[in-house]
Amino acid sequence: LSDILEFSFNDKGQVAYVGDGGLFFRSGQRVGVLAGFGEPAPGGGKFAYADTVGLNSACQIVFRGEVTSPSKSGLFLHFQVKISELIADGTAATNGVLVTATSPVINAAGDVAFLDGTTGGLYLFSKGIISPIAIPGASAPGGGTFTFFSQQSINQSDQVVFVGYLSSGGSGGYLARLLERNMSALLECPFCVGRVAQ
Repeated sequence: LSDILEFSFNDKGQVAYVGDGGLFFRSGQRVGVLAGFGEPAPGGGKFAYADTVGLNSACQIVFRGEVTSPSKSGLFLHFQVKISELIADGTAATNGVLVTATSPVINAAGDVAFLDGTTGGLYLFSKGIISPIAIPGASAPGGGTFTFFSQQSINQSDQVVFVGYLSSGGSGGYLARLLERNMSALLECPFCVGRVAQ
């Protein structure tokens, strides 16, 4: 490998990573290529390259794959030696946005939080449904307006923490309580330690 772009690891010490356009998985001392250039992709096309990856404790690996026709690029899931399409580019979320999913994170239940590469919104994929968590232009808890997001993480209760950047030029850590769809501020600023707002 000449370049490793991104990686994700789980509590079993397993690592999934993207490098040189391919998706790799390491467990113990064994390393395997899961998706590489020219390899078959779901839908009849071939993988051109892999980009951004998430791994959970069940060894489910979600990653963004760019593919040739007739397959559609988007998020794919590798599980038990099989790759399946998870979210094809252009799939509609519940707010009507046609998403281009990237930067996925996955919890133990297989639910995925990701960014929309077109609008910059933050979304949840659960039980086949894509729901918005936070979108640019929305009001942020504690004041301000969101512009974009990064560093999202999801737990087994479908709670998502993320960094939200504001139109004022500031940023902060936020917690989305997805079961109640009630977002509350985790931190008022990224350099302050605070308790979760109720």
